[in-house]
Amino acid sequence: STSSISRKTQQYAMKWKAVLFEANPDVYSELKNSRPQASTFNGAFCNNTDKQLTYSQGAFFTSDSKDISSVNATRSAKEMSAVTVSCLSISTELSKLNIRHADVIYISVSGNAFAVLNSFDFTQISVSIWVLDLDPLDDYYEPISAKLTDYGYVKAEWDIKRWCPPVFGKCTNNEVWLEARFNPLPDPVLASSRRLSEIGTPRLYDTFSAKHNNLRYQSQ
Repeated sequence: STSSISRKTQQYAMKWKAVLFEANPDVYSELKNSRPQASTFNGAFCNNTDKQLTYSQGAFFTSDSKDISSVNATRSAKEMSAVTVSCLSISTELSKLNIRHADVIYISVSGNAFAVLNSFDFTQISVSIWVLDLDPLDDYYEPISAKLTDYGYVKAEWDIKRWCPPVFGKCTNNEVWLEARFNPLPDPVLASSRRLSEIGTPRLYDTFSAKHNNLRYQSQ
């Protein structure tokens, strides 16, 4: 799935508008029911937004083996009882909602993540923070990095992995890219993160966990 904001806590606590994209029709139905206040779209991301994929019995299929998409699609001319899944562009759908700026866009897909960025019009929508679930060994890692760099984004100096489990959930493969000269962290936090990087331990979430436990014990 791909979303401008992926967590319920962020939607309600920070009063952000959530826009969620999910390719799998079965998962999409659950998503739409569980997030009624979010804008939801059933669609994939492809190298050509005019294309369509088909979905049948838990698998995606494409008519062209050269297609790249955000899901793992198998070459097939026709599948029985197949559901059509449109290829979308985040920027196009956000524009339809009269959204011109996204604070955060989070991308986590089973297929080629470059298909998401390749269909995105950077002149339509400005984005402060990209959070991408990436494997540096994937073939599309370098093209994604190059595209974000070309549009003025820089990889965050701080490591998001310091906020991974047990506090903020799974994010070990996540990378953060920021608008040039944009820093979402206060300077003291950024400085602390750099010092901890040099020291190696303790990790930030250990510190946060300790504070949380102390507060919990004091409230009892």
